[in-house]
Amino acid sequence: MGIRIELITDNPRSRLTRLRLEALLAQYDLSPFLFTCHIRIESGVIPHSHPVLTMNARHVENPERLLMTFVHEQLHWFVESLDPQKTGKAIAEIATLFPEVPEHQAGGGTDEGSTYLHLLIGVYEIESLRSLLGVSRASELYSTIDVYPWVYRTVMDHEASLKAIVAKHALEFRPADMLD
Repeated sequence: MGIRIELITDNPRSRLTRLRLEALLAQYDLSPFLFTCHIRIESGVIPHSHPVLTMNARHVENPERLLMTFVHEQLHWFVESLDPQKTGKAIAEIATLFPEVPEHQAGGGTDEGSTYLHLLIGVYEIESLRSLLGVSRASELYSTIDVYPWVYRTVMDHEASLKAIVAKHALEFRPADMLD
């Protein structure tokens, strides 16, 4: 796959995180979910997608959570690859569906824009996790996420409405299509 995993913090937890991530890459066919192949592991940071996808060692003991974080950050890259006008219109429509969103401390994203973006990413994320882990396990894990809990709960509770917005703006993500 050409994945390059770089240790920014070279310590036992970061090294183990790299090993666990490599094991996940071998265990699952993650090729449909790879939009960037340069991965960094850095202790003590909040995982983020840009400018380089950066993971921390928080979920080193929980491979499924590590997988979720990896897929989530990859999906940020996917959304960036979409037509920005379509994405903007979809996010604007999501904002009309949820005109008031909580602040970060109350379960939203880091700001209002981040919250709306994560509602969009959540549509792709839950489907991706279902394809990797199965419907039941993905739903169980997704419902217990402690980062942006309002966002994840809202995606679960309003999945059909959010998917309709994604479809309306022709922003569907079909991993099976990418395997051909």
